[in-house]
Amino acid sequence: MQIRGDSNAPTIGDGDIVLIDIQATDIEDDKIYVIQDAGNLLVRRLQLEPGDKVRTLCDNPSHREFEVARSSLEIVGRLVWRGALL
Repeated sequence: MQIRGDSNAPTIGDGDIVLIDIQATDIEDDKIYVIQDAGNLLVRRLQLEPGDKVRTLCDNPSHREFEVARSSLEIVGRLVWRGALL
């Protein structure tokens, strides 16, 4: 999958290619996942919160974070590799 946007810069940049493990849908704290939100694919770092909550974060602080119920989160897979053009 090719990344569009700077929401996870500097970790993942615009135009980077990422490999997603679609079998890795169980949340590991502070790992980066592709999630589906209102029909859009988003790349977000997920942090487990007490109870049924998950905080979704961007590595770029200029982008907003949000909290969702773990049971309503649709995880596509976990990022396992990133490649970038030199």
